[in-house]
Order: sequence, then C-alpha cells, then structure tokens
Amino acid sequence: MKIDKKLKNQFRIQNGIFVILLLGVAVSLSYLCNKIDLQWDVTSNKRHSLSETSLDFISRIEQPITITAFVSKNDVEGSLRPVIHGFLEPYRRAKPDINIIYIDPRENPKKAEDAGIRFDGELVVEYQGRKENLSTLTEQELTNLFVRLSRASDKTIFVLQGHKERALDGNSPRDISIFGQQLSKTGFKVAGVNLTQELNIDQSASLLIIASPKSDLLPGETNRIKRFLEAGGNLLWLLENNELRGMNVLAEYIGLKLANGITFDPRAGSLNLSPAFSLASRYLEHPATKGSSMTSVFPYAQSIQHQKTSSEFTFTPLVEVADQGWLEVNDFSNPSFDPKVDLPGPIVVAGAFERPMEKKTQRIIAVGTGNSLSNQHIGLLGNLDFGVNAVNWLTGDESLITIQPRSKIDQTLEINLGVFILANFFFCLPVIFVLTGGIIWWRRRQA
Repeated sequence: MKIDKKLKNQFRIQNGIFVILLLGVAVSLSYLCNKIDLQWDVTSNKRHSLSETSLDFISRIEQPITITAFVSKNDVEGSLRPVIHGFLEPYRRAKPDINIIYIDPRENPKKAEDAGIRFDGELVVEYQGRKENLSTLTEQELTNLFVRLSRASDKTIFVLQGHKERALDGNSPRDISIFGQQLSKTGFKVAGVNLTQELNIDQSASLLIIASPKSDLLPGETNRIKRFLEAGGNLLWLLENNELRGMNVLAEYIGLKLANGITFDPRAGSLNLSPAFSLASRYLEHPATKGSSMTSVFPYAQSIQHQKTSSEFTFTPLVEVADQGWLEVNDFSNPSFDPKVDLPGPIVVAGAFERPMEKKTQRIIAVGTGNSLSNQHIGLLGNLDFGVNAVNWLTGDESLITIQPRSKIDQTLEINLGVFILANFFFCLPVIFVLTGGIIWWRRRQA
C-alpha cells in the first residue's frame, strides 16, 4: 500500500489524539487520587483502622474538634509529623470536621509554653471550649480523651470507706486501683466517703460504690445509704463471701436476694484456671452490657437473684456464667454437683435494678464478686470492659465505651497510591508502548 502525504497526516493526527487522551487519562487519575481517599487495612488485627466502638462514638460527636500538634519540623531522627499524621488520619476520615494544626514548638515557644507542652509531638485536643493534652498516641488514649471532653459535666463517684473495702487508690492485689485509674482516665472524679464521719452522702454524687466490705456496717451507716437510695442515688454493689455485712435492709429495699453458695465452672480448667473462676457464658440484652463483647471471668462468684417484695425496682439479669457448671452450696474444698442441693448452671452473677423517678431512672448494679475488678484479676479477658461499661450505664453515659489496645503481630506495607499511578502512567506504560511499537516496527521492516 502506497502511503501518500494525506495518509501520513491522518496517522499524525491519530497519534496526536492518542497521546492527548493518554495524558488526559493520567492527569485525571492523578487528580482523582488526591480527591478520593480510600484505605484497605490488610493487617491481621486491623490495627491501622479504628475499632467499631470508636467509629460509633465519633459519629455521635456533633461539634468540630481541633487538634494542635506541637511537633518540630525535623530533628536528628527525622520529623514526627508523618507518624502523627498517620495516627490522626483514621479519625479525620471518620469525622471530616476534625481540624489538625501543626506548630513547631522551637519556632513558637510562647504558644508551646501556654499550652503546657512537655514533649515534642504532644497534642492539644479542644472540643466545645474544653482542652486536654495527649502525649501517648494510642486509639485507647485518644478516644478516652474524646469521652472526657464530650461529657456534659464532671461526674463524681463516691466509694464507701471504713470497713476494709477494696480501695480505689490501694495497690494490694485485693484493691481496685487499676479500675479506679481507668475511671479517672474517662473523666470521673473519685472520692471516698466515711459514713461514721459524714451525716449524709452528697446528693450530687453520680454513683456510690460499695466494694466488698470485710466488717459489718453500723445501723446508722446503713440508714444513710438508704436515704441516698430513697433520694434516687445510683449504686454499684460488689458482694462477697455470702455476706451482706449488715446491709440486709438495703437488699430488701431494692429486692436483692443473695443465694448461698459459690459458682464452679469446669470450663475454666481449659484456661488453666481454678473451677471457682466462672466464665461468662452469656451477656443478656441490656445497655449496661452492650459494649461487653469479650468473655469476663468472675472468681468465687455468688448468685444474684430477685426476691419478690414490695420493692419498686425491676430486675434484669446481666451476666450468666457456668452454663456447664453449678452453684456449690456445701463442699467448697472438694466440689461436685449434687442435684439435691446444688443449683445447675447457668448462674446469674450480675444484675441490674431500675425504677423510674420524677426526672430520671434510678440505676443499681449488684455483682456477686468483687474479685473480677480487683488488681489481681481485672486483666483477665473482658473484666475491665465490663466494669467500666457498667459504671457508664449507672451514671447515664451508656453511649461511652472503653477500648483495649491492639497488639502488633504483623508487618506494615504502605503504598502511596498517587505516586504508584503516576509512576505507571508516566514511566512504565510509556516504556511498554515504546518497546511494543519498536517491536512492531522492526517486524514490519523485516517483512
């Protein structure tokens, strides 16, 4: 075929159009890469993505959040800005009105001093006029900080003292200081109350905790707690050793019956635990257990039951344990199920009591063991989650959550999508086209 000048011009026009279209596609894809934000987390424990509980909570924050990162532009080891950006990016994707500001503390020492900055890379989070600093970059810490800032007002928890209770500030294995620290992290103020010295419990208290006293309360102390309940106060009652410790009047008032015996669970042996450590087999449907997804462990737990009295409280079981176990009544040293006297599982070891008041709903939770929240056992599976979620419900903050940190068990592969596409369209594809065209040209010439 003879190629004349007209045909050559047509080829040139076609080639020109092809090049223009190719460049247009490349530029368009590059533009879309900057506008479209996609993420695919292939890590085995999804540690580069926010947990469902974090996403659910953030979606309910209505007002904008401002995060100011005081970080140097560069130092001997390089800048921390990419690390901070990568940490905050999942939050920004979940809530686009999170405003992130970077300030170099060396260039603006006055701003850093006014913000109370102590470390390079420290964050200042502001929400609705409330501020708090963050120096530990974990999902648990930042989401808990959002929880604290989003509370409508400060809430105080009173803990009964004077009867060798489990102390929220004690360091012994029996105490519950780790639990207390977690409550403080999520914005609660914790204070002790000794009813031999105080005439009444402050009605501004959001919650009273009775944490397994070892000695009986005096009748006057019990009456003061009852007045607190009569006025609508909320209560977390951790029971122990089949003892009400002089608070029988309170149990009758709310309709609580403490069954005699200790729960035994054969399944605990598979986890190298004593059979007296009962495993949660079921969380019943209730706002107080909504965030409890991990199995909790209840050592030496008793059965919480509802006694039919004239009480105005309604009872809802929260946790069942030992679906293959039983409630041992007699022989605790050599337990075996006796159908004549023992109660077969599942056993209810935690229950909620509620009643409507004029302006609110009064809330009480009774747990058949204080060991589950002790320093010695709170780290077992979902014990901490259950305790904090129960307190959140008792104080009217059932929408708030606690998040356990996720471990690093795999490696990281990061790909910059924009650079990847540009490299392909401006280098790899042109090279492929040139090589293909060269091969076709060579073969035609040889023919």
